[in-house]
Amino acid sequence: MVKRIAHAAFDAALAWIAERAEGFVLLAGAPTTDEEAFRMPEEGGLLLARCPLRSGPDGDLALAPGRVSGRRLELRAPLAAEAMAEGVADHVALVSVSERRVLVLAPLGGPCEVTPGEAVTITGFGQEIADPA
Repeated sequence: MVKRIAHAAFDAALAWIAERAEGFVLLAGAPTTDEEAFRMPEEGGLLLARCPLRSGPDGDLALAPGRVSGRRLELRAPLAAEAMAEGVADHVALVSVSERRVLVLAPLGGPCEVTPGEAVTITGFGQEIADPA
């Protein structure tokens, strides 16, 4: 059993995600396929709202120490997502738009009502890789 992993390995994995993440989406459920995260409910998908992400050293995502241990990828500042369909979002994802691939999928802390034409403010998001126990 692994007892220690260099944080540089965690940073490399999280940097891979940050480099490819071109969008942040709010979803009405957990997609069973990547394609469901890119289609709205009337098209058989789960997409309710989306926001483009800037990549690179000054992009929207930053590497940081983990809250418990290890390393973390988190938003630098709040984002405003464009609501495209009505529904209740219960999952969020970082996506590669060009590859049409979900990179990270996570449940929301609670349900979020989404109404078309309104902006949805995303105040925080983080994905952590913890040190081995």
